[in-house]
Amino acid sequence: APRRAWRLAAVSAAGLAYLASETVLKDALTADACRWCRPPGIDESIRDSLVWNDRAQADTLSNLTGYVAAPIVGIGITAIWAASNTASGESTFGRILDDTLPVAEAVAYSQLLVQAVKFSVGRQRPRVRFAQEPGQPGNDDNVSFFSGHSALTFALATSAGMVARRHGSRLEPMVWALGYGLAGTTAFLRVAADEHYATDVALGSAFGIAAGYLLPRLLDDFRRRHGLALLPASGGMTLAGAF
Repeated sequence: APRRAWRLAAVSAAGLAYLASETVLKDALTADACRWCRPPGIDESIRDSLVWNDRAQADTLSNLTGYVAAPIVGIGITAIWAASNTASGESTFGRILDDTLPVAEAVAYSQLLVQAVKFSVGRQRPRVRFAQEPGQPGNDDNVSFFSGHSALTFALATSAGMVARRHGSRLEPMVWALGYGLAGTTAFLRVAADEHYATDVALGSAFGIAAGYLLPRLLDDFRRRHGLALLPASGGMTLAGAF
């Protein structure tokens, strides 16, 4: 229980930090002007082939697949399997947390890394570069590299798939198929919406797969080595471990 509390507190803090970077801190963190403005020819060619006439529709669909459908599949199926396979004497809630926290950690921590890259690189979005008429500058104009939607959905699908494999879940094929199907669809839609270039979604997808596979393993290994736990203390909580 103390270890679960520590993990839940840490992943919640990471999630809040991400939300802050997308809202109140975004003006201060994003580049005022693009640092990487001109796309290579391959990006421009793919963009011209895939971009939709109705970019707003593609953008809306990518948000639905990326922020609604993919989490429902990745976390929802994982939680359902955990609840239905709780051992005798084991807390159902505790089992659900143990199975879903690795997925949440892979997503939250990888998204913070994505934000750091986006703000540092300052790549101009294709919708800004190829706009027929200049629009009002915004704090979302120069965060094209690399795709957060793609990284998120592939991290979700991979980490959920690895949890299902570790427990021998009969739902594992469904997790992989639905998760990667939604992730691939989301990546395509980000190009169709003119929000990202092909290289943005390709690297975002690869990063998400790596994060979904590696982060839960690395974090578990670190916790085993150091015995980290969040414990009650006078006036609050304290982080305990061996270093």
